[in-house]
Amino acid sequence: MENTITFTEPHLEQIYRQTQKVIEQLKEFEGLTYQQLNWKPAPTSWSIAQCVDHLKKTNEQYLILLQKALEDARVRNLKAQKPFKSAWFGKFFANQMKPNGRKIKNPALFSPRTSDLDIHILQEFIALKISILTYIQNLNGFDIQRMKIYSPISKLIVFRVGDALQIMVNHDFRHIEQARKVQKDLRFLNDAV
Repeated sequence: MENTITFTEPHLEQIYRQTQKVIEQLKEFEGLTYQQLNWKPAPTSWSIAQCVDHLKKTNEQYLILLQKALEDARVRNLKAQKPFKSAWFGKFFANQMKPNGRKIKNPALFSPRTSDLDIHILQEFIALKISILTYIQNLNGFDIQRMKIYSPISKLIVFRVGDALQIMVNHDFRHIEQARKVQKDLRFLNDAV
């Protein structure tokens, strides 16, 4: 999955590479059985499949809004005029989404389904991330600082598109790390087989 596009915006190139890394990390879970993907270390904990389902739901909601922002940017001819600079709130929120960020209550909109998730959830999410790579390529040359979206959970929260992309990728890494912890649990190999 080599990057063949030359980005005019360094932030977009960074997001593109981070999204590629997310896909590589997700592939670490390929080959796990249905039982392993759905195993939970505790009744209130999430399984690997639930982490992936949560990320899929979140990315789907953001992508809908991001695609509308790109359509609008095309109509308005919002070409990039200067390098992207993160807004204070966007940067703060993106940092909160990092694996070591503060734990935030999950909005119901993004809640994963029960632990009985189909084994294909992983491939579905990887396919979604690949489509997000295409979206990022399509953003090349547009002004991701002036392009804005509102948060899927509240129209009162507005992000620059560049910040929204960083929030998404940080959030992906956060829950991939959570899924890795489930897999590293010593009971994982015994209970999930």
